[in-house]
Amino acid sequence: MCKTTEITEFPFSYKELAEMLGVSYRHLTRSINELEGQGLIKKSGNKIEVLNVKELKNFEFDFFPIK
Repeated sequence: MCKTTEITEFPFSYKELAEMLGVSYRHLTRSINELEGQGLIKKSGNKIEVLNVKELKNFEFDFFPIK
């Protein structure tokens, strides 16, 4: 399996990101924690490292399916 790693640093808080995405802070943090639990991302402070871009694109949340 080919893994691609990409690190993104956000210049704003999760609260601000949630507001920009139109979701609650709680929903955003649950989603980020779920992605981390699946081994697709790694979070550290305001940085999110994407560990597997291909799998992340194919990932569907039970409560918010990708169309």
